[in-house]
This record gives sequence, C-alpha cells and structure tokens, in this order.
Amino acid sequence: MGERLAALSVDLDEIGCYAAIHGLPPPSGDAARAIYRRAVPRFERLFDALGVPATFFVIGTDVDDENA
Repeated sequence: MGERLAALSVDLDEIGCYAAIHGLPPPSGDAARAIYRRAVPRFERLFDALGVPATFFVIGTDVDDENA
C-alpha cells in the first residue's frame, strides 16, 4: 500500500469577520476571540494526537491584536 499524503490547512477567520460580511453586529465578550482562545488549542491537541502537520492561516489585523 502506498504512503498516505494530505495537506491540511485551517482558516482562522474570527466570528466578527463573518458578522461584518453578513451585516450583523460584532460579537462581544468571550465570543469575540473564541477562535483563538478555544478553537486553536483544540485543533492543536487534535493534530498533535494524530501526528498531523497543519498550517493555520490568520487574518493580518488579528496578528497585531495582543488579545488574539
């Protein structure tokens, strides 16, 4: 059997980004940074457990945000 190959990437678009696209008010409180505070650690644990390398794509304005 041949070697299994795959490329895995994760787009880290914040909830506020989707709210803006759809004309909704921005989220507040914990929801505003849920992607970075909750989802990223979960993805990291999952990928580490499976031995899967992954690439995370971040929105540029989020990179400068110390709360992200």
